[in-house]
Amino acid sequence: MNGLLEMYAGKPVVILTPLHRWNEGCPRGDVKTEDVAPLSTYRTILLRVAESYALPVLDLYAVSGIQPTNARNRERLAPDGVHPNDAGYALLAHRIGKFLESL
Repeated sequence: MNGLLEMYAGKPVVILTPLHRWNEGCPRGDVKTEDVAPLSTYRTILLRVAESYALPVLDLYAVSGIQPTNARNRERLAPDGVHPNDAGYALLAHRIGKFLESL
């Protein structure tokens, strides 16, 4: 993180957490050959790093409105369970835009 902050000195640096995904609790995800931590662990790490470096965070994991484990939500916003469709990206653009405007 220090390198990033030095490289972009004077520019705003923000942290965005990942979106929920349909199999986020699976220790192998989609294609991994070994067990890894669940997505929520990576989110927690990002939140701690942001706090440590006093960086603003948009916790998309908590506020994106995209939850692929809900069939209706997945159909409407992220049909493959991972990647948002146009409606999902429009929702994200709105949330990210409001976040950036608030800085």
